This record gives sequence, structure tokens and C-alpha cells, in this order.
Amino acid sequence: MNHPRLRCILAISASALLNLLLIALLYKEEKSGHWIQKHIHSQVQSDPTERPDYWCIMGWNNTIKKLNIDCDICFFGHSQIAMSDFQQDFPNRKIVTLGYPGDNVDGMLLRVDPIKYIHPEKVFIMCGVNSLGMPDTAFQRKYQLLVDSIHHAVPEATLYLFNILPERDGTLGEARLNPLIRQRNNYIAQYASKKGIICIDLHTPFCDADGTLKEEYSIDGLHINPSGYRLWEQTIRQYI
Repeated sequence: MNHPRLRCILAISASALLNLLLIALLYKEEKSGHWIQKHIHSQVQSDPTERPDYWCIMGWNNTIKKLNIDCDICFFGHSQIAMSDFQQDFPNRKIVTLGYPGDNVDGMLLRVDPIKYIHPEKVFIMCGVNSLGMPDTAFQRKYQLLVDSIHHAVPEATLYLFNILPERDGTLGEARLNPLIRQRNNYIAQYASKKGIICIDLHTPFCDADGTLKEEYSIDGLHINPSGYRLWEQTIRQYI
């Protein structure tokens, strides 16, 4: 028992057994439909109520729940979604826009429930630009949880993932972030392919020769103007 190699083998075996037991327990809970919602708050932070906007989010979630409306399409994301008007672009489709300026993957995890209460046929998800300061492993784990939780909320809906738009230097945008944005977009594309989800490439149409946001579409280096939203509408029309 005191042999170093034997102790190492026993330790590895015990660790593997514990991992298998944990996986089995999580699978059992996931099959019952409760695992994702149960772990969202723990993935966001130790106490989500410490977020300054927590009760605002909960209030809007409750409001949308009680509206209990039906729509064709939901756009879910941050300010670039909030500033859109796709209902005007696609008047024959009933569209609900759940955009929250400044939202990151943590906040979006807390806003999944309202998607369930608007009963969309399609959900377009945009997440990432406000999470660039997050380590890759944390972002990837939470991004997967976000997509999985939306799928569990509306299992009959078709999901689409937008990648992250490029930036340029401006009052809000920073061109230095573009290598990281491309890296995150590669992850989103790979994840979408693995899950069998369509990833819509918005990044490429908005890039200039230097890989930054084209000046003609930029307001502040981060957000886009009406011409940019016309390009966006043209890019997604085939999916609407």
C-alpha cells in the first residue's frame, strides 16, 4: 500500500469513479428537465441577487410571463439586438426583441425564462461582445449553458447563433479586440457545428480590409447605424 505507483493508481481510480458518479447524477437530473435551471444561478455568480439589475430583470421576466403571448421569432441579445427593428423589416412575421443594452452571458442566463413565455418558432441568439473580458473557459462553459437552457425552454423552436461583430476605434469600440473577437467567433462556429445549429456569419460582411468594423456602418466603433441594420436584414432574410 505504501508503493508510490500503487497509491497513484488508486487515487486516479477513485477520482474516475467520483467523476462517473457525478456524470450519472447530472444526466439523471438533466433528463428530468431540471438540471439547467437549477445550475444557472450557480454558474452566473455566487449570489445573483447582488447584481444591481437583478430585481429589474426579475420584474421584466415576470411581466413577460404574465403577457403569455405568441410570436414567430425572438431576437435575444444585448444592445445591438435592442437597437434593431426587425419587425419593420419583416412585417409579415410577429417578432419579439429581447435585447438588453450592456448584457453579457451572465445576464442573458438570467433572462432565458421569458423566451418560454412568448412561444417563438425561431430564436436568434447574439452573445459575446460584452463578455470579451471573461476567460475563454468561463465564457465557453456559460455560452453552452445559455444555448442549452434556451433549447430546454423552447424545445420545439429552431435556434440560430449570431457571431460577434467586429469593432473599430471609437467612443465605445476598440480595434485591438478584433483578434479576440475572431477567436471567440471560431469557437461559436465550432460549437454550432457540433450541436447542429446554424451559425449566421455577421462578422464578415461588416469587416473592412483590416478586419475592423467598416466605417460606413459605425456609430461609435461598436454599435451600427441604419445602413448597418439594412445589411444585417439582408444577411438574415433567408432564415426568416
